[in-house]
Amino acid sequence: MVALVTLATMHIGCSSGPSAEAKKTCKQAGVKYATCIKETVGMTVPSSGAGVDQCAKDSKTVTMYKECLPKKDCKAFLKCMDDYVAKTKP
Repeated sequence: MVALVTLATMHIGCSSGPSAEAKKTCKQAGVKYATCIKETVGMTVPSSGAGVDQCAKDSKTVTMYKECLPKKDCKAFLKCMDDYVAKTKP
């Protein structure tokens, strides 16, 4: 019986993924980042969306993007991310 409860608990834990809100935030950030890199450096960054799920699972990354996405221009957006990383690194 204990094994069944453990298996059920493990299944529930594994089946819950990142929230739709976190995925949306990461997708928006990926698009904005790619746009900003093209605007500031002239490089095209492929935005396949492959990293959205990984990003959405990392609450610290999602929090950073939520803070930085409202920045209107690319310079402010990229600086916000740099500053956020600098102030939160261990």
